[in-house]
Amino acid sequence: MAKRNLSRFNAFDIHTYASIDEFLAADVHEGISTISYKGLPLDLLNVNIGSRSTLIMFHSALSNNMQTLPVFSGQRLAERLNMNLLSISDPSLGMDESLRLTWFMGNRRQPLMEDLPHVLSHVVRSHHFSRPIFFGASGGGFAALLFSRTVENAITVVANPRIDLSQSPNPNLAPYLKHCFNAVGTTPAVRVMRDNMVMQLQADYAKGHVNDIVYLQNVKDAFFLTKNMRPFIDARRGSGTLWLLLDDYGVGHKPVPTEVLESVLRNVKVASSWVGSGPDELRLRKNPSVVDVDVWVDDLMSR
Repeated sequence: MAKRNLSRFNAFDIHTYASIDEFLAADVHEGISTISYKGLPLDLLNVNIGSRSTLIMFHSALSNNMQTLPVFSGQRLAERLNMNLLSISDPSLGMDESLRLTWFMGNRRQPLMEDLPHVLSHVVRSHHFSRPIFFGASGGGFAALLFSRTVENAITVVANPRIDLSQSPNPNLAPYLKHCFNAVGTTPAVRVMRDNMVMQLQADYAKGHVNDIVYLQNVKDAFFLTKNMRPFIDARRGSGTLWLLLDDYGVGHKPVPTEVLESVLRNVKVASSWVGSGPDELRLRKNPSVVDVDVWVDDLMSR
């Protein structure tokens, strides 16, 4: 089991709960909530400053220098943007200290995809009249898209998100399958992927979505562009609006620059709705087709 260290969060009050049911029955407190969840802790950081927008953060893969749990991303970002913050630490990382990314999909003890939406909604309701803005990058973007559909009136902002766990660049699922589901070997792994995981978000979004999405993608992140973003745009259906920003942030899986991300989130924060038109200065394109994307990519790559 991974090591826990809450001492670096001593600026926050810590509230403990014996179960998710106990948490849902209680008033939501500011600070850290640690919920005993079927034998492993589920940790949340809740900062409510009274903003009309709440940033709901899903972290990406842990860096090599991050050795203890929980992990709460987005604190500085929320402070700079003057937004409420709800940051979730993926409880499955506690199954083994070697795990760096588990996509917030749960484990053999914890059906997180079933239970986390109730937790998120409970906290969001406590932020009265505050619009939930889900955010994640890379693997955290996968989780943001996975859970944002479950919260009413949410908007989702993702940066270079993973969409398809079966496509390049192939994620190393073996540690997750082994430590979280005791699935070693082809047959057990296939069964877990079929019964306990979402492998292709584009298939879920092909069934329809109503939440608006702002999708930021590095045009020179070749595999994420062609094997993740492009199939998602081609497959998605529903009344929700997709706003896309493509740009050159360097070769490979390079992050969206902080100033770009903050500009997008700042505009999302002040806009009651982007259904009509998005801010011109962001160069976002509304509901692009795959053909539109291909033309845009060719233009950017030719510069």
